[in-house]
Order: sequence, then C-alpha cells, then structure tokens
Amino acid sequence: MQRRSSQTGLSNILVSSGNDTPESIAMTRKSLECITADYKRSGKEDFIRRFIGIPSALPIFQILT
Repeated sequence: MQRRSSQTGLSNILVSSGNDTPESIAMTRKSLECITADYKRSGKEDFIRRFIGIPSALPIFQILT
C-alpha cells in the first residue's frame, strides 16, 4: 500500500493515542511517512486515569521523546 500511495502522491500517516510501544513503531516504520500522537490535556494523572483509562502518562511521554 505504501508504494501505491507514494505513486499517487499520497502519504501514509497514523494518528495514534500516543500509547504505542517501541516494537509497534518499529513494525510500522517502513510503511508510514508519519506517526502523530493525538494527545489531550497536560498529562494530569487524574484526567489520564478517568478519561483515557491508563494508569500513567509516562509511557506516552517516553515514546514521544
């Protein structure tokens, strides 16, 4: 699909929650031009737990660096 979209001038972009692993990024690296993290708020733990459903934002910040 990546080759076909490149021939037509399109880009393959993944919009992520930011809750990815280094392994999942490595698997998609060859077929994507860009991964963007659609991250909400400031990383406040109470918001993260209540609305996103993960215990901590630390893995998100680690993968973005």
